[in-house]
Amino acid sequence: MEQISKQDQKPDTLSVNLRIGYKTIFLGIIITLLINLGVYYISRITGHTLQLRDYIALFSAGVVTTALVYTALGLKINYNVNREKLMFDKEKFEYEKNQYIEIQNRKRREFAYQVSSNWFNNDFAECVQTARHFLKPLKGKLNSHQEIEDYENALDADLLVRKSILSVLNYFEYVSILIEDQVIDEDAIKDAFKTLFCDYYKTLKSVIEHHQRENHRYFKNYACVSKRWTIA
Repeated sequence: MEQISKQDQKPDTLSVNLRIGYKTIFLGIIITLLINLGVYYISRITGHTLQLRDYIALFSAGVVTTALVYTALGLKINYNVNREKLMFDKEKFEYEKNQYIEIQNRKRREFAYQVSSNWFNNDFAECVQTARHFLKPLKGKLNSHQEIEDYENALDADLLVRKSILSVLNYFEYVSILIEDQVIDEDAIKDAFKTLFCDYYKTLKSVIEHHQRENHRYFKNYACVSKRWTIA
């Protein structure tokens, strides 16, 4: 923001107009007096006698001319200064917008790293290990209705496994909601979790779709993000 920081204030129309006004009026008066003085000497040399009203008329004409010149210069200066103000405001707006975007992106990245770290917490790591151990033999084997039913029965028979798998899926859904709402940086999460997201979804795709027939919101965001990452 060097260009902005060097301009601590916007262009000041009033101060510029005052400076131009003083100079114009001063020069106008000087020129008017010189013209009157010149006319006086010429009248003396030529023998023509001018009345006081003639000098007043000359002086008035000079004042009017000075006022017209001042007005014209003022209009030109106002135009230039207002144009500079507009450019200044536009540049300042772009800078502040970019600064805001940069700050928000940094916060989103920091939040992504914070959310990612939860995966490695001791308590959650146990759930991950239990879920991974249970699902590993089932890769590619949860397709038919009977296979899905057997899977559900196995979860009912082992509450620890059910809790572990649901904890992992809930975590993925939570992260996916943050991604879809653009609260966290998707690229940072994708770098860390793309393989996990897609592997779990590939294994449980039929199960998730089975439940979504009854409740379309069932891990909806996780499914959406996984599909997007799979084809990316």
